[in-house]
Amino acid sequence: MKTRYLTFFAALLLGVSVVRAQTSADVLRFSQYNYGFGTARSAAMGGAFASLGADMSAAALNPAGFGMYLGSEFAVSPSLTIHSVKSSFSGDNFSSSVSDDRTVFALNTVGAAMNVYRGTGALTGVTAAVTYTKLADFNSRAGTYGRSSWSMADIFVDRLNGYSPAIPPSALEAPSDDVYRAFRNYPTGLWNSIMAYQSYLLDYNGSQYTLEGLLSPGAVSRPDLRHSARGSIGEYGFSGGFNFSNLIYFGLSLGVQDIYYRDRTDYSETYTDNSGSLTSFNLGQQLRMTASAVNVKFGLIAMPVEGLRIGAAFHTPTYINVSEEYSADMVTHIAGEQPGGSDTPYLLNDYKMRTPMRLILGASYQFGATGILSVDYERVWYDKMKMKSSEDRLLEGDIDREVSDRYKAADNFRIGAEAVIYPQFYLRAGYAFYGSMFKHKETSDQGMTQNISGGIGYRTGFFFADLAYIYMRSDYQPYRFYDFTSPIDGAHIATGDVNTRSTRHNITLTMGVRF
Repeated sequence: MKTRYLTFFAALLLGVSVVRAQTSADVLRFSQYNYGFGTARSAAMGGAFASLGADMSAAALNPAGFGMYLGSEFAVSPSLTIHSVKSSFSGDNFSSSVSDDRTVFALNTVGAAMNVYRGTGALTGVTAAVTYTKLADFNSRAGTYGRSSWSMADIFVDRLNGYSPAIPPSALEAPSDDVYRAFRNYPTGLWNSIMAYQSYLLDYNGSQYTLEGLLSPGAVSRPDLRHSARGSIGEYGFSGGFNFSNLIYFGLSLGVQDIYYRDRTDYSETYTDNSGSLTSFNLGQQLRMTASAVNVKFGLIAMPVEGLRIGAAFHTPTYINVSEEYSADMVTHIAGEQPGGSDTPYLLNDYKMRTPMRLILGASYQFGATGILSVDYERVWYDKMKMKSSEDRLLEGDIDREVSDRYKAADNFRIGAEAVIYPQFYLRAGYAFYGSMFKHKETSDQGMTQNISGGIGYRTGFFFADLAYIYMRSDYQPYRFYDFTSPIDGAHIATGDVNTRSTRHNITLTMGVRF
């Protein structure tokens, strides 16, 4: 069971795989939100805003909060994020540690809330809002290196030799009038092996594919991995909030998401103790995903007694249409020869996803004019994720089984506090814990994220400015550069483990006017 999850996380975090194919990791990537990317006020309070309102964060958490506006507002929240990924390799009597950073300036939120009705009857107020909220940030850079008695080229060899019916070398060639012929004729699971043959990483001895003469017995490979990703999930919210007698607030929101993800992974090997002629090879993989999505949120906030607020929100699953583009390339260096190269055609896929539904409960208490304490609980049903492909029903079944086997519902907790330190000046602090969505015991402590936050605010009747700092930390399940069991002799071709920790330092400034 452990091996299965190691290879899964390699695909999830760094795009490392012997071949590109949709997995449950793709659905999970677009299903995880972090409310630390909201307005500076909500982020500083840990995102615990399910029972609070009059803030643009209501669009992503609980649209009932828009019903609490007594006037109209425009606000914008730019942010600066420094994302660090530390990767540590351990295995084959060798260890290494590499840290990579990426700094991104982005827009967390922008929006306008218009109070369109104020009255004295049961319906006391109506507010309409249009917002943009960043829900996830994919920008990262990571890398690591290690040592192994195996080579990824061993996997390429075994995939070709284990394929039935046997593949003649002539079928793997790239004739000038049809250079991608082999890639069209064989499944994507063989694409890396095809490139390996075309770039002269593999040879054929008359009966089977081999590394003879290239890698000698006892050679040690030095794998090196570099990965870069960009993208985000941004949601445009079209919301309405209703105030009933300043006691009950109801809201609903239509969320339209714009999703973009792009990554590049470069895996290379060099060698020591090798009397063969192979000096190195590099496998590059590019993935680009664009998607549009839609969901609906419903929310309620009640004030049963003075100072106490209780909130609840339900988020429907997000329905996503994905367009994906994948390609790969390989370059091989052999002593005394010109480099050999090969690349794949673009692999284009269109398919649909369904992310989990969410239930958020919250309670807060306002201590007169001195401050607020707020807590939230969120339940996310990751075991209900789905992927649909009109062209590949077998893939749907495989991913359904992956989701059922690997995932469970996750529990998230958030707490925040705000204190008035001087008239018009506020001090805030918060903590958020996003629980693991993995079902099995050996992965139950992985996939978790913690946010620690704090901030200050200044507010007048017309203008306000809030500043927040959020520290986000995630620890992931160890992965391996490769992990493969030979179908020919049962050999376990694998490397040591790579442990990964992700940390983000996010500074958000929100400025707005009320009128």
